[in-house]
Amino acid sequence: MEILKWLLHTTILLVVLNFFVMPAVNGLTRNKWLKLPVFIILSVPSAFLMAWLNYVPFFLFLILISLNYHTLKIMEEEEFILESNLI
Repeated sequence: MEILKWLLHTTILLVVLNFFVMPAVNGLTRNKWLKLPVFIILSVPSAFLMAWLNYVPFFLFLILISLNYHTLKIMEEEEFILESNLI
């Protein structure tokens, strides 16, 4: 039962923070200097949400590491580099 509770909390945090809040803020701030302070400020409510849920983010760490790994793999592809004009 405890594992199901952790999976539910992981899903809630992942969906709310990573799929709604972060893309919305990223879309609003784009490449402005304001992005870093906004994300730092948003980390406080995220921490409170984790504390309120009594959440230990073992599953979330694994999911985020996996997502970052796959994102970096895609960003290293030549097609992505050419389309995004990173060079």
